[in-house]
Amino acid sequence: MKRISTRLILTYTLLIMMTFVVLGLIFHGMMRTYMITETSRQLQEEATALKKALQNEGRADSSDRRMTKLRVVGHLIDAEYMILNVKKEIVFASTTNHLITNLSLTKSLNKDKLPKVIRINGRQYVISLNKLPLNKDRFDQHFLLMYSPLTQIQAFTERINGLLLRGFLLTSILMLLVSFLFARRISAPLRTLMQRTQQLAARNWEGTLEIKREDEIGELSRSMQQMATQLRSYDENQKRFLQNASHELKSPLMSIQGYAEGIKEGIFSGKEADHGLNIIVAESERLKHIVDDLILLSKLDQSDEFFNPIKVDLSLIIQQSIDRIRPLSDKSEIIIQLVGNNETRLVFIDEKRCIQAFINILSNAIRHARNEVRIDIFNRDEGYTVSVTDDGLGIDEAFLPHLFERFQKGEDGDTGLGLAITKKIVEKSGGRLNATNRQEGGAQFTIWLPKKN
Repeated sequence: MKRISTRLILTYTLLIMMTFVVLGLIFHGMMRTYMITETSRQLQEEATALKKALQNEGRADSSDRRMTKLRVVGHLIDAEYMILNVKKEIVFASTTNHLITNLSLTKSLNKDKLPKVIRINGRQYVISLNKLPLNKDRFDQHFLLMYSPLTQIQAFTERINGLLLRGFLLTSILMLLVSFLFARRISAPLRTLMQRTQQLAARNWEGTLEIKREDEIGELSRSMQQMATQLRSYDENQKRFLQNASHELKSPLMSIQGYAEGIKEGIFSGKEADHGLNIIVAESERLKHIVDDLILLSKLDQSDEFFNPIKVDLSLIIQQSIDRIRPLSDKSEIIIQLVGNNETRLVFIDEKRCIQAFINILSNAIRHARNEVRIDIFNRDEGYTVSVTDDGLGIDEAFLPHLFERFQKGEDGDTGLGLAITKKIVEKSGGRLNATNRQEGGAQFTIWLPKKN
């Protein structure tokens, strides 16, 4: 497996090489062009100086006299030169060891446009060609050809390239060192994150991530630590849930088993047997209720397909919930007062599940109220707030933080799942649910649901 640090170093090395190769080629081309242009300019300046020196002579001077002066002045310049006649043939050359012949020179110079660099006998030369006033007869025309071998420019360019290569190697070493340190700075915390992930996969919740950085890796480590905390809480809740579920299921099963065995063995007979059968039926109903609630919670946790929101009137949902809970309130002689239900309030919720949620809250309020349960509806914060209050003793402050946890039963509680289901339904609807104690006494449940746009 290739580590990310290795990949970063390889990528960085490749990038460095590509950058220097491209820059080297560009610099080499620019340097060569500059040197050719500069050499051509210098040749042109020296040719101009020679022409001026010859023009200062009198017009009556002979060609031989001017040629003699040309030889004298020619020793003062660095470049090699030739005198060509009108046929572009060599009349005079500053050196006898030249490789340029009449034939090769004629082929190169008989072109419409004379280039700065010509190739003769396999060698390249930078040239400058100018007319020479060697004779006052304009038909006796001569040319001054100044030239410099390109090998001098190439040698200079090679020296520059050598310096660039050494600079490239030194810079590459430094940049590779920087890339190595940079890769380690990235890969080290990633390895720490990987080790922590393996610990979490093994359900080892102990330990924390000590990565103090303000970049994306630091943000990732903080998110992973938050995830570890949530996973630990979820794992503990699952264990507690299984313990509570097994306890809640075990109690009715033991009652059912005990009475069933007693009736079978003839221990209970007559009225006792009838009483035992009634308990078996009641505990079976309770057991069915618990199982149904557990299945509902599981579906709410795992599947969105089970939850089917539609556009409905919140006021109508609350009224239907009151109508369904009316038998319980009448039996307990509790008055349900509804305030602010005189307008249409559209929300996007699952009608059936939200009615169930309101019934759970209302039944809880009725069980703890003394005389009255009050329902208020407000328009607030781009949504609707429903407040359900009772005039009972309120909720035990120690129990209040655990009110919506599963299998947390208060006084006269049933399965301990009703409020957990209610909170899950409200959150699935995009809303919020919380409970507090009122200063004047009693509990208050507040539900907020977003408006349907």
